[in-house]
Amino acid sequence: MISLSNSALSEIESVIRRWEEGWDQWNAELATQDYADDAIWVNAFVVKRRGREEILEFLDNVFNRPFMKGRVSKHVD
Repeated sequence: MISLSNSALSEIESVIRRWEEGWDQWNAELATQDYADDAIWVNAFVVKRRGREEILEFLDNVFNRPFMKGRVSKHVD
């Protein structure tokens, strides 16, 4: 088992919270702000992007499609 300090755990939770809020608000900047500059991202449809800027551009395009604005993001516990 990995042991994390309270500050490390808090930072991890903050990263996850920002990502979730970005999706909830359809805000690509918020959803991608914690990705590394050289991140490799692949979605469920096998769309691949490399780097934070490509991921940001892709999600911004997706989030601003008319059919997306009517959707509701749901969290699974």
